[in-house]
Amino acid sequence: DLVHADVRLEVTEGKVASAENGEPKFANDDYACAFGVRVLAGHRMVGAGYVGRTLGVAELPRLSEILRDALGRAHRRAAASGEAKAEAREKLPGLGASLVDTRLAPVRVAREVVPAVYRVDPRTLPIEDMVRTVTELGREVRAVDGRLTFSHLVAHTELSRELFCSSEGALIDQTFA
Repeated sequence: DLVHADVRLEVTEGKVASAENGEPKFANDDYACAFGVRVLAGHRMVGAGYVGRTLGVAELPRLSEILRDALGRAHRRAAASGEAKAEAREKLPGLGASLVDTRLAPVRVAREVVPAVYRVDPRTLPIEDMVRTVTELGREVRAVDGRLTFSHLVAHTELSRELFCSSEGALIDQTFA
């Protein structure tokens, strides 16, 4: 009863530095990993099911197992949604007629690798330089006018890689800086 399935996986490495009133507030160098799964399925009617979550370092060796489990859960949710729509359609003939199968618009199946475009790899920026920059700028802002009582500046840089694959055969690997 599967009509469609897709998985999105994103890994982001980023750095952030902040200053308040010309004084360093915080700085962080971190990564994040998350995924989302979408399934369209159903016997009598097609419904949608979704699962998504963030992942920690300890879970990455089990990524295949986690994604398989998420696909199964999304499939069960989609099938239950489709069945609930079919039941509502039968019980409420007038209003139920507005319930239809969940369908996606047809699109060309893409298989692409899209690299990020940048002059400086965001992961190589020294966080100390980012802190110094926002702190100096914060002091310049504070010096503009004595009536200025609060300023908050943030510098953020990241490299994010996203993978999209679908049951139609799409496979897109795209990186953003």
